[in-house]
Amino acid sequence: MSQNRWGPFGPAFLLAGALTIALPLHAEDPLLGPDLAGTTGRPSLTQMAFTLPMAGLSAERQRVFFFGNRLFNTNWVAAPSSTLTFDGLGPTFNRVSCSACHLRDGRGQVPDSPDEPLQSALVRISVWDAARKTAVPHPAYGDQLNDRAISGVAAEARVRVAWQAVPGAYGDGTAYTLRKPDIKVDQPAYGPLGKDLLTSLRVAPAVIGLGLLEAVPEADILALAESQKQAGIVSGRPNRLEGNRLGRFGWKANQPNLRTQKRRGGERRYWTYYVPFPKAELPARAKSLPRRAKRRHAGGERRISR
Repeated sequence: MSQNRWGPFGPAFLLAGALTIALPLHAEDPLLGPDLAGTTGRPSLTQMAFTLPMAGLSAERQRVFFFGNRLFNTNWVAAPSSTLTFDGLGPTFNRVSCSACHLRDGRGQVPDSPDEPLQSALVRISVWDAARKTAVPHPAYGDQLNDRAISGVAAEARVRVAWQAVPGAYGDGTAYTLRKPDIKVDQPAYGPLGKDLLTSLRVAPAVIGLGLLEAVPEADILALAESQKQAGIVSGRPNRLEGNRLGRFGWKANQPNLRTQKRRGGERRYWTYYVPFPKAELPARAKSLPRRAKRRHAGGERRISR
């Protein structure tokens, strides 16, 4: 479907059905009243609030939304299988579906102790490139550890997370305590990780509303950042990507649009090596692993993944 057909939202609508605004409402808080989202809102107090489609969708757009919702909640399986449309998992992966991390389209959780596995969080990795003066993907493991694998293939490594208490105080003297993750990575299956490995714990973010965010003009984002800077308040710094594109999505705004964010998420997390990215971009150890799925799931291009 062409972008023009869908008006200003274009792929933002197709790829992010989170044009939904469903908020838990509290009568005493006027900012969270039913008029906050205008005619698009769906007042909801249930645990399914973030999963609802935007109010007022046409029948055609509802079909697109619920088709995407099905893919979002589908558990992928290793190929070959009897479920030809949904195989291609692995060979290494983090979770078997989008919703396994983004449960009910909400935010994930971190493990409370080293004995708990990562369920809706993951560990990004990199190494420092002194010549380029920047962090780059690990030459063997890429930029994200896959802690699970299909039968007959070893997971990349085991990840354990402990927590360190970091005490502090506000300006008025009120004490607080923060938690700092202490990430331990062991049992690497595809070569040493090295002593200079950089790690970052990432929690699956909520995915509601991303379609609306993609529809915000770039000029508005830049103007807001500049106005905050001039006012001397805490401000964000727009992240420019290759080709001078504005980064919008991901914890560090390192993806320019939802189409790329969705593909990268799938490539890294479950249908790892089927997604149409050049093989040269894969980590070295991946090039020798079986490419389990070679079909292109056309529906994945039209899904409304939040």
